Order: sequence, then C-alpha cells, then structure tokens
Amino acid sequence: MSTDWYLVQSKPRQERVAQMHLKRQNYHTYLPLMTVSRRMNCKYQLVIEPMFSRYLFIQLNDDNEDWRPIRSTRGVANLVQFGADAAKVSNDLIDYLKLRETQMNEVLSKTPKFSRGDSVLIDNGSFAGIEGVFQEASGGKRALILLQIAGHYSRVKVSMSDLALVA
Repeated sequence: MSTDWYLVQSKPRQERVAQMHLKRQNYHTYLPLMTVSRRMNCKYQLVIEPMFSRYLFIQLNDDNEDWRPIRSTRGVANLVQFGADAAKVSNDLIDYLKLRETQMNEVLSKTPKFSRGDSVLIDNGSFAGIEGVFQEASGGKRALILLQIAGHYSRVKVSMSDLALVA
C-alpha cells in the first residue's frame, strides 16, 4: 500500500479551514507555516502565515482511498492536476519543508523578546557599549531604541541581534 503526497489548492485565505476539514475526514495533511513581520495598525507584528499562499499538502493512498470528497471539502478549491494526473510531491520536498519550518521557528525562539521601556545594552555595531531604552520592534529584525546623546534623547534603529537586556 503506497502513500504519496499531493498538492491541494485552497480557496483564498482558507488554507487552515481546508486543513481542519480534511483532518476531520481523517486525511493526513501538512500545511507549512512561517512567521513573518507584517505592518498592522502602524506597527510591525509577527504573524504566522502559510508558507505557500493557497496551497497545502495531503497524503493519499494511491490504491483504494476515495479522493472524491476532497474537492467538495470546505475551504478546498481543487486538487492540483497536470492533465488527468494529480500533482505528486516528493517525500524529500516534504521532509525539507518540515526541516526548514523547524529551523525558522528555532531562530525565532532564540531571538530575545523586549518590551517597551526595557533597558537594553547595545553589544555590537557602532553604538556598542551604550545603554538605551527599547521602544518597539521595527520590521522583525530591527528595533527602535532611545539613546541619550548630548543630553537629548535620539531614536536609533539597531539590529535586534545586537541588543541585550540590562538586568
């Protein structure tokens, strides 16, 4: 009994809906996700989004599994096909996507989280050794810091990786 991965196209912004309803029907699915920085309400926020907009993967048995319910599942637009054949996806690609997803999440979990008003020390770059006050994240990898320079506060953008929390 051979199982392979296939590509499912969802309706716009309904990848999670399609995945949920396919799982309820006991299909094995995979929706690769990634964390991205999006501008919302004049601020950058980290949000979790599908890696491939409108697509998810489904594992199906070639021999005896009924594929007909997939097309009528809520959130599903169709099963991607090339001519009469459903689009197969290699196991190597699925394994690579899962590994990549895990790696991206590990990098994000190692990034320190700062809150507005935290005292931070810049430990690298042109402002190394200077203490400042964290204001906000700017684009996921950068931060807006208040530095006291010549008796005045100045706003400076630095890399998040160059910051350390002052205890």
